[in-house]
Amino acid sequence: MNTHEKKLECITWNLKELYAGADDPEIFQDLQKASNKALKFVDLYRNRVREKSDDPTCFHDAIKEYERIHLLGMKPYLYATLLFASNTQKESHVKLLFQVKEKWILILQKLIFFTNELMELPDDTLLTLSDKPALQQYRNFFHKLYVKKPHRLSEIEEKIINLKNLSGRDSFTNFYSEFLGSLSIFLDINGRKKKLSLPEAIDLFNSPQRKLRENVMFKTLKVVKQHGLVFRTILNALITDHRVECHKRRHLFPMHRMLIENDLGKHTAENLIKVTESKYSLARKFLRLKAKMFRNNVIKISDVFAPVHETDLNLNLHKAQKLIINALDNFNPLLAKIALQFFEKRWIDTEIRKGKKEGAFCTSFIPVVHPFVSLHFGGKLKDLLTMAHELGHGIHFFLASENTYLNFMPPFVIGEAMATFTELIIAHHLLENHTKEIPEDAILECLLDNFLLTVFRQNLITRFEQTIHDISGSRQLGTEELCHIWWGLNKELYG
Repeated sequence: MNTHEKKLECITWNLKELYAGADDPEIFQDLQKASNKALKFVDLYRNRVREKSDDPTCFHDAIKEYERIHLLGMKPYLYATLLFASNTQKESHVKLLFQVKEKWILILQKLIFFTNELMELPDDTLLTLSDKPALQQYRNFFHKLYVKKPHRLSEIEEKIINLKNLSGRDSFTNFYSEFLGSLSIFLDINGRKKKLSLPEAIDLFNSPQRKLRENVMFKTLKVVKQHGLVFRTILNALITDHRVECHKRRHLFPMHRMLIENDLGKHTAENLIKVTESKYSLARKFLRLKAKMFRNNVIKISDVFAPVHETDLNLNLHKAQKLIINALDNFNPLLAKIALQFFEKRWIDTEIRKGKKEGAFCTSFIPVVHPFVSLHFGGKLKDLLTMAHELGHGIHFFLASENTYLNFMPPFVIGEAMATFTELIIAHHLLENHTKEIPEDAILECLLDNFLLTVFRQNLITRFEQTIHDISGSRQLGTEELCHIWWGLNKELYG
């Protein structure tokens, strides 16, 4: 029996701890309070940052107030983002997200002067601000501003970009989620016609029933192909937006901005990509072995990440929770204690449902509000490791909440290291305590599949993005061309 014939136990977010609902007047009251604080902040510090930088105590007060405004204004933004992610098809959620974003951007417009004036300080002044005891905890903040100095724009230009993003990049990314949430896949399951949402269909990509997953993947790709124009338009718009802003900010290449955000050098990224590509043969060797297990000479696309063992584990949520908490407790009780709160306090949404935002993710905007995790839990071993991965992010954010707002958000590379490490803790625990229900060979296969995704396929995606950004400098990319590039890179990896 698959997950679409029997409803799995699930947990959904409790967002009422933030606000009572989409119509809660406190949402816009908090935004108004943040706006009022921003106006006072402008009166106190505009055109006075250089002067205040000579007074560490006063400057410390300015930074603290800057943080308080963000903490107050980003709570409604977080709520609207989570509400939209919980159901991208509900008009009230879409409307609220746009309204909150618009008001939050207007608040940010008032605050742009502060970081701009900081970046106007002489380099030695900016870099030595944190030498003063009152400002030591903001050393990383000042260093990041120093690194971004060559790429800053004038205040009016920064404001224009903020407003442009509201109707441009942000609208396209939200539309992408809305559009995916609206798609339906029609197919026969065990002789019965079913209408599946995209998350439900994707869950079946990992079904142990080969014919079923091959059929559902074919039907899903067919639906996606029918809407190729939509996906191509979104992608071209985002690529163009990125290229224009990179040019305006004097970034040297498309990845430059993200490398700065993650404190990485170009050579580090390039070497990682090249070394990974040099080991593509390992991925192909694993897939040849997998093909033999499927009794095929060549592995089918529907088999690449599918389980070899024809057994559906059907882990219920209680069992998955217990496995994760026990594994973390054996490693470090503090991690288990933090992870348990996600289940007990409903900081996690595990349900597979139409309209829910695609993929698995962990969201955390501000240190005064705990992180939220979302995934589509179908009861499979892969789902268990995905849950462990996202809880790893959640634990990391929870522990990072001891820091102030400007010191809170870790670079992506550090965040992913913690999440992957948590996955490995769970996998190691499973291997040490394997059972008939979760056999050792199934665990090892799932781990190797995840390595293929985390290391090799992610490298493939990076190469895809580099390629389309390089080409798009001269023209728009067509649907067939995008597909040709994508499958060409897949061939390099999978053979």
